[in-house]
Order: sequence, then C-alpha cells, then structure tokens
Amino acid sequence: MKFSIVIPVYNVAPYLHECLRSVVAASDKLRMMSDKWAIEIICVDDGSTDGSGEILDEWSAMGWRLGGAAGEDAPRYGVRVLHQKNRGEGAARNAGLEAATGNWVGFLDADDVYAPEMISGAMELVAAHPDASLVALGLEELGCSGGTASSGVRVYGRADSLPLKLEMTSFAQMFIRREILAGLRFPSYAIGADRVFVARLARRAEKVVLSDRIGYRYRVHGASAQHAPRSLKKRWDAFRYTVHVLAILLATREAGIRIRLRYAKASLVRFLEILRRPR
Repeated sequence: MKFSIVIPVYNVAPYLHECLRSVVAASDKLRMMSDKWAIEIICVDDGSTDGSGEILDEWSAMGWRLGGAAGEDAPRYGVRVLHQKNRGEGAARNAGLEAATGNWVGFLDADDVYAPEMISGAMELVAAHPDASLVALGLEELGCSGGTASSGVRVYGRADSLPLKLEMTSFAQMFIRREILAGLRFPSYAIGADRVFVARLARRAEKVVLSDRIGYRYRVHGASAQHAPRSLKKRWDAFRYTVHVLAILLATREAGIRIRLRYAKASLVRFLEILRRPR
C-alpha cells in the first residue's frame, strides 16, 4: 500500500523547507508504526522564478533516511520533482496526479505543513474503514493551538448528503482512494479549482471518513491565492467556478437544497463583483 503526496510549487521558497520537513516527519511516524505502507512525494515546480525549483532539486538529490537511520546502507527516500512551464496550480496538481502511483493520493500546498499525525492518522482510518472512498483529518491555521488531538471519527454515506459534508472539508485534508480519481482532474481556474474538484469527488464518493484529529496546518499570508488582491480575471474565474459547482450540485441528487441555494446566491454575488472596478 502506498500514499502519494502531490505538492504544487510556485514561488514559495521562504516556506518550502518547512513544508518538506513536515512531510518527512509525518512519513517517519507512519513508517515507525507500520512497514506495510510506502510513501511517494511528488513536487511539481510550476515555473518558479524565486529559487523554489532549485530547492526541490536539492531535496531530490539529497533524499533522507526515515526514522533517522544511520549508516550509508540505510535506505534513502527521496522527493520526485517535475518541472514545467508556469501553467497554474490546477495544471501542477494534474501533472502530479498523473505521475502518482499510490493507492491513496493527497495534496499539500507548498506554503502549508502536515502535522506529524497526518499520514499515520490517515493510515489508521483506512485500516478501520477499508471500503472508504476518502479519509480526512482536521485542519487549523498554522500557529494556532485550538485544534484537537482526539480521534473522534464521523462516517458518512450517500444518504448523508455527501456534497454538503465535503463542502465543509478542504480537499487538502483528504487522502483519496485512487480508483475514484480515474479521469478526474482540476480545472484551469485561477481560483476555486479545488471547490470544483471536491464537488466532483462528492458525485463519486460512497463513503467518507472524517477524523477530528488535526493533521493539516494552513498558512495565511497576503501572497496566497485566496488573500491576494483579485484582478478582473480572478473575479471572472471566481464567478465561473461558482457556477460550475452549482451545475454539478444541481445534477447531484444527494446535494440537498441548502448547498444549492448557497451556490446560487454566491453566483449572483460573484457576478456583481465582476462589474466592480478591479483593484
């Protein structure tokens, strides 16, 4: 069994080492708990110009020894790096997804970090629920400590309005069974591609397992896509992705009226934003 971790990278040099170290720590914890799982780390450099690509190449050449094993004969585990021209975060995730060979696939933003329990916690959920379509741990803002280390688990099926449950869950918290990812890719929107991806997942998922244990920590800063000033193109893409999700929800019987109305209202709001003068 293998976890594939896909990390899109674009001009995040100040945060990249911390991100990769967190994956190493989480990988160490998994391998110390079970030798039946392998880890595959795929970083996609999306045409970075700030040295991020060179940092990835250094990690790829260096490798690391899980568990701090000593000696030249100790097994090394490396980072697989793909370089491409700048095509956007969605295209970078798609390239990593196409290269992934694991049974379970997760996505980590290069300015965020995994908690040490992220991968081992996912392994425990998979072991307890082998028929799950996806498993997810909790998330919190980096630097906060209001989360929980408890392992309370909620299990949802098709009858529990999966689109609504997944709407409240970031795809970055998830490890997704490879079979339900067949043919599924991120759209090329500058913003909101992850929401479209999650809505599509909801149409395919039969069983979702969510743990309260914190596994993913996200960073808030002005340069992130969600918090940077929005150009007219980003506003247009925000409208397009909202309508796209609404169309998926309207075609999904289990979606329910609440989430459909939410996206119908958001579509109107985003359209009005387009008419405003761009900042």
